[in-house]
Amino acid sequence: MLLGAALNEWSRRTFLGRAVAAVIAIPLSKITAASPPPNPDQDALDLMRWLNTIQVGIESMNHDHKHPEIRNYGSKAEMLGNQEPGLTWQIHTHVDSLLGPKLNPDSPTGEVLPGWTLDFASKPNGYVMALVEKSGASRKAFVTDEHVII
Repeated sequence: MLLGAALNEWSRRTFLGRAVAAVIAIPLSKITAASPPPNPDQDALDLMRWLNTIQVGIESMNHDHKHPEIRNYGSKAEMLGNQEPGLTWQIHTHVDSLLGPKLNPDSPTGEVLPGWTLDFASKPNGYVMALVEKSGASRKAFVTDEHVII
């Protein structure tokens, strides 16, 4: 009986200790999850994904069902613009608390994301787009086109 009582007491203390630890750990995990460390490369990749999604939206809005081989993608101004589905429009209508506040689609230098310059060229039935790091010993670049592979 003595062994049973000791095990019961130990189990109760272990349970209470773990419960207290969980009560402390869960709010701490929410705090750390809410503010991830800055990662400019991930921000640039996320922006490229976002811009590709905008281009798909523009193409689907302009799609000619009689001539499916013809694809009409948006210009740089349309892609970054304040009309749906442009980037400026999306920043103002969709809350993106991580990437949205960092963006400047109206930058005259093309620095849409701090430290990164956007280069865009239209071509027949498509586009080519590059987001290039402005400085660094080995500058990084993300490149995509109408096939949306980065």
